Amino acid sequence: MRLSKLKEKLPNLSHYMQYNPAQFLREQPVDEGELKAVLEEANTYLRQVLQEPKVDPQVLIFLYSYLGNGYRVLYQTSKAVQYLEKALELTKQEEDLQGELRALIRLGEAFKYDERHEAALACFEQALAISSYKDLENYRDYALQHMGKCLLELGEYENAILRFEEALDLRKKKNNPSLILATETAIVMAHIMKDEEGSTPSL
Repeated sequence: MRLSKLKEKLPNLSHYMQYNPAQFLREQPVDEGELKAVLEEANTYLRQVLQEPKVDPQVLIFLYSYLGNGYRVLYQTSKAVQYLEKALELTKQEEDLQGELRALIRLGEAFKYDERHEAALACFEQALAISSYKDLENYRDYALQHMGKCLLELGEYENAILRFEEALDLRKKKNNPSLILATETAIVMAHIMKDEEGSTPSL
């Protein structure tokens, strides 16, 4: 099965997700039943692809990433990590640095949802390092944004704000309103949480 055909058949997962401000801007399903149905469809395609005599690695990377992201949002984190680790391993085998960077960010998010924040930060740090390559600088703001959100959950507000502000500078250069808004929202939330912690009386 060709990758282009597969992308036509499977809907964009972002249509089935929404950000929850009460949960550190984590994604949650818009409709859990609909998301599960889409993931079952993706699993069906995966089974078909694995039976083909010759499999395009990029097709497998796409499907593993798709399933991993979906299961992450459903908090089926063991499945999510399993699929995303497979995607990451394939990108390394293919020597696909861009794919590896993206896979690291996705895997980091799955670790975060599994409450394995240190493992998540390690993934984001690796993604940030890869983004130093000239052709991959366009992904640097994503690595910083995800790192900032992870630090936010750990209560490291100052460090989170620094990452967000660096991401914001890069996103303003991109002139992408939706990305700018996402980072500005995260910065506001980080400041609110920092101020609330500072105003909490000690026992």
